[in-house]
Amino acid sequence: MKLKTLIGYLSPSSQESQKCEACGQDFLCGASLMGCWCNGIKLSKATLTKLQGQYKHCLCPSCLETLAITNPT
Repeated sequence: MKLKTLIGYLSPSSQESQKCEACGQDFLCGASLMGCWCNGIKLSKATLTKLQGQYKHCLCPSCLETLAITNPT
């Protein structure tokens, strides 16, 4: 694992911007040793399974929030 990636887990503010695979919007992933903002978004098991099969990387907060609203748990 690259040093830059490790530093990102310790300090999310040092992370690079990512591009949402669903909409193409740039965003910062909040993954750190303390967790991530996406852990607060509740998605159904069926939606999570579908996302895991469709995407390799993170989605932006807007896309995940929309999925949570349109596919409630």
